[in-house]
Amino acid sequence: MEITSNDYYQLPQRLLAPLTLVGENGAVKAMMERRGIEERLYDYRCRAAVHNFGPLQTDALCYVTTVGSKAVAMCFEAVTTGDIDRVRLDDDALPPVPFNIDCLNPDYLKAQPETLIITNTERDCLTMMACGYPFTIAIHGGKDSDPERSLKPFRQWLDPLKRVIVCCDNTHAGRTMRQSPVSSCISIDFLGFLGVKAFLAVGVF
Repeated sequence: MEITSNDYYQLPQRLLAPLTLVGENGAVKAMMERRGIEERLYDYRCRAAVHNFGPLQTDALCYVTTVGSKAVAMCFEAVTTGDIDRVRLDDDALPPVPFNIDCLNPDYLKAQPETLIITNTERDCLTMMACGYPFTIAIHGGKDSDPERSLKPFRQWLDPLKRVIVCCDNTHAGRTMRQSPVSSCISIDFLGFLGVKAFLAVGVF
């Protein structure tokens, strides 16, 4: 049976780890300000936390992935070391959900976008949004990443798109994204590949 976005709506909401507003954690707020991320982008996508990275407990930025405003995953980024820890809150049998996929949720759209940007980190996704590209999602490019599987449940949200730009730098994670058959699960007119810095430098649309 094909998995769709509706399967995520049926999941019970699990409790999040203790999270606070970014502005209430000085270390996390300062990190966001250094990156030029405006407070309007924090909302439900970003929170602050004190998280355990192995034996080390430290301040962390928490990227919250939602489907229909229901939290399905959290990604913690340590302020001091940059370490990443991903925690799923949904059913492990379901494909991992791309960060910020709710930007394409028909329940929230005022107008149908034509172009989607896909990055391989939540940090790059926020950077794109801060630069004026709100229709950006992130699919992490680690060894367990499967972009095609992550996108398929949301095909109905993706099909109206005309263009997809995969913005990944020349890292292992980026190369994984570029080699993934993303086009097999999206019906589009154009699929392009460009590094994040190159995209922001030239502005392709």
